[in-house]
Amino acid sequence: MKHKIALSLVTATLIFGSVVYAKPKAPDTRTEKQKCLDSCEAKALICILALDPIQCVRDIVEPCKRKCEEKHPDKVQ
Repeated sequence: MKHKIALSLVTATLIFGSVVYAKPKAPDTRTEKQKCLDSCEAKALICILALDPIQCVRDIVEPCKRKCEEKHPDKVQ
């Protein structure tokens, strides 16, 4: 079961990565928060390839995303 989850996460990340890097000439319109969250996803991929995916999400991805939320709160209109 773990391997199936890991494989789907890796596949999703690779697809996501290829979409992001397919258009390097386009201006970067992502918000600071989105850039922060994207860096969390990059850390997750490296971690998942090296370690246990569930541990990675718990120990790295979730705290990273929380930090992004704190540093870049959504602007209330």
